[in-house]
Amino acid sequence: MEVLIKPKFLVLQTAFLGDAILTLPFIQALKTINPDAVIDVITIPADEPIFLSSPYVNKVFVLEKQGRQKGLLDTIRFARNFARQDYTRLYSLHRSFRSSLISWFTGIPERFGYANSIMSFVYKHRIKYRYDYHEVRRHLAFLDYEDCNINWKIKPEMRVTEEQLSEVETVLSPIAKKIKRIALAPGSVWQTKRYPEEYFLEIIKYFCNKDYNILLLGGANETGLCDRLTISDAVHNLAGRLSVVESKLAIESAEILVTNDSASTHIGMAADAKTLTLYCSTTPAIGFFPYNAKSAWLSYDEPGCKPCGIHGYKKCPLGHFNCAHGLPPEEVINKMESMLAT
Repeated sequence: MEVLIKPKFLVLQTAFLGDAILTLPFIQALKTINPDAVIDVITIPADEPIFLSSPYVNKVFVLEKQGRQKGLLDTIRFARNFARQDYTRLYSLHRSFRSSLISWFTGIPERFGYANSIMSFVYKHRIKYRYDYHEVRRHLAFLDYEDCNINWKIKPEMRVTEEQLSEVETVLSPIAKKIKRIALAPGSVWQTKRYPEEYFLEIIKYFCNKDYNILLLGGANETGLCDRLTISDAVHNLAGRLSVVESKLAIESAEILVTNDSASTHIGMAADAKTLTLYCSTTPAIGFFPYNAKSAWLSYDEPGCKPCGIHGYKKCPLGHFNCAHGLPPEEVINKMESMLAT
């Protein structure tokens, strides 16, 4: 009797949190096209909870590239562990030297990577990186999705546990349910992606005066920023208190999410929430905009220096930060009111 062996795929994504969230639609489409496949993921510690929340991921392997696998030889030893696990395909969605190195030393025969990856020669299948595509659509190009009749605007799916649901209910229980909520995510890893703090204050004051509760979301490193924005009892600093999946639940309880060009935009997609993304040093054209029908973005595009980079900087390279200061809080408030009205 012939034994059918399930195809076994390995997805490599070791980038930032937002990139990990935008990898989920790729995994969902990969599973749709290959329903019998086993899909495992290599990622970094910060992104592990994202992939553990996916109902389509079998196992998550953590690469500690700032720890145990920081050295070149340790990275190679890590990669060689996968050579004995019968994987048939590897998809590398990260274009770094380390990702290509890992891909090569896994020995997996069918390796897929972007044509502009560092050391792209290690990939048997090299896919064009389309700068004019959204990141989700770029990833789906690995799967010939246009030939598979798959809409690229796939909602990232995150599985919620009972413990996470209970934690969010505990955190949100002191906040009046009868008063409408607005979620704000004012932080970013990159300073030039942050809409000015004083502008966020104006937005908060306006909606507090309209009897909204404000939920401030972010990581533990953004607690100080959110503390400074907590100007009344109607403002609730949840920074560092919720995981990514728990933040998704908090966003689902709000009327709208307002965020910088950061991971929170993509959490908003997972929540299928009205999401308004504010672009300072970056632009939607780079490919990281909210794409559900309820969402929108604002970007002051007059500065000829914008975008100054894909990620951003610790401070404006030219010293003026006009890309942020040119987008007044009144314009953001008007857009929010328009979105709330619909």
